[in-house]
Amino acid sequence: MLEKGKISALQMGLILHPTVIATGILFVPAISGTHAGRDLWMTPFVACLAGFYAFWVAVKLHKMYPKQTVMEYSEAILGKWVGKMVTAFLLFYYLDSLGIISREYAEFIIGGFLPNTPLYVVTGSMLFVCALAVYGGIEVIARATQMFMPTIFIVLAALFIFLIPDLEIKNMFPILEKGFGPVFKGSVSFIGWFGEFFLAAFLLPFVTDHENTKKWGIISVISVLLAMSMSNFIGLLLFGESVSKLMYPVLTAAKFINIADFIEHIEARFLQ
Repeated sequence: MLEKGKISALQMGLILHPTVIATGILFVPAISGTHAGRDLWMTPFVACLAGFYAFWVAVKLHKMYPKQTVMEYSEAILGKWVGKMVTAFLLFYYLDSLGIISREYAEFIIGGFLPNTPLYVVTGSMLFVCALAVYGGIEVIARATQMFMPTIFIVLAALFIFLIPDLEIKNMFPILEKGFGPVFKGSVSFIGWFGEFFLAAFLLPFVTDHENTKKWGIISVISVLLAMSMSNFIGLLLFGESVSKLMYPVLTAAKFINIADFIEHIEARFLQ
């Protein structure tokens, strides 16, 4: 374990939050709406169980092997060769996820804000920033998260508040018209995002105040649940069932905001 930095349980929770919602808050409302229809607002409440379970598994494994990461204790649990296979799988899985997330980020920026910018410029600039953060160590990542997370919360809250006059509560009725089956199918799309809370297994060896680990982990899962629920509510109450036809429902909703011809184009804050 080469990393020597230390973080608090609060910082761990803050790191996990944007890791999960970075792309989920943009794409999942449309995906879950395809299956759940007007009941899509329920899907995060079902899928969050995967988040609690993933974090619980990470904590349990950390208690058994407190000074090791998942890459290290996989060999102790499964044996040398099987453990190395698991390590290789995790390595390639997260490299593949990095590629997918980078592409999604680049397409979002180009499609929504910079249509004439080459894909490799957007992707390369973001990966360069990420490389600098990794080079600086886990403490740099934690402090950067503490700086930017308040902005994310403020933008989401402002988005909901400014859209209240345009929201139609009737769009969510009738509730469970087709039963719970569509809700369960729609929640499957969220499980992949909530499952990312297993990343806590990589962070726990660097946490100093372990007595607060569970508390901030649970708070992080709940905060992601609230953020995704809010994005679903905004999409549903604003666009109805047609939300499933939009690629970026939250971004599209932000473009609707116009308060006295003064507060508008709040979607530009998504660039930050």
